[in-house]
Amino acid sequence: MADIKLDGLTVASSSGSPTVVNLDSDVASRITAKGIAKAWVCFNGGSVAGSGTTMTGVVSSYNVTSVHDNGGTTGNYTVVFAANTFSDENYTCVRNGVNTGAGFAQYYCGFVSQTSSQTRFLTGYPTNFSGTTTNSDTTRVELVAFGS
Repeated sequence: MADIKLDGLTVASSSGSPTVVNLDSDVASRITAKGIAKAWVCFNGGSVAGSGTTMTGVVSSYNVTSVHDNGGTTGNYTVVFAANTFSDENYTCVRNGVNTGAGFAQYYCGFVSQTSSQTRFLTGYPTNFSGTTTNSDTTRVELVAFGS
């Protein structure tokens, strides 16, 4: 049986025993296929701690090193990505905010800014049909990021 290789990594060998490859080490630099998320995070907006490096309130994440509550404004967050996750600021983030049990069906996640290492956004809800909104620490914030 011939070896099966992917980018020089042996996935199976002629000895009959597969070679185990740890793809978790430096995986961000190996993900190059379009359409594959390079980072994601799900966190409780009301539980995120201050501006220090923290994962308090984070339920699940991949290639995210910290989530910051920017203070001063309710529902104002920065998500910091692992080193080298993105090569520049031209990636796309899909954000979602849900406030369980509060009776608000529609939440927004508004873009503020982003660099190659972090993205900043606001969460909140519309207070009426004329476009007035209120920032809010939603109970569940989700972010998925795609790019190179």
